[in-house]
Amino acid sequence: MTGLFLRLREQTTVQKGIGLFVYGLITFIAIYILGNVFFNDLVIFRIFEFLWFVHIAIICNQIQQSQRELFIIALIALSPGIVNNMIELIVP
Repeated sequence: MTGLFLRLREQTTVQKGIGLFVYGLITFIAIYILGNVFFNDLVIFRIFEFLWFVHIAIICNQIQQSQRELFIIALIALSPGIVNNMIELIVP
């Protein structure tokens, strides 16, 4: 675990959520650009997206203090990917 995430472990749930949301948004935009714009391949993007979900879930599990907090910060951190998938269901 890097120093950034070690420092988040001692923060409040709100600060963890904000930090992970920003990190999740930046990394999700990066994989979206990499998978859809550069490679123009939906399969590669879906593979990157799956690995992104696993990566964020592992980070949330490492910095959580309780199961309730894990659910809250995971929902906040994974929201960029969840919103992207909801939009793709509505607008094909």
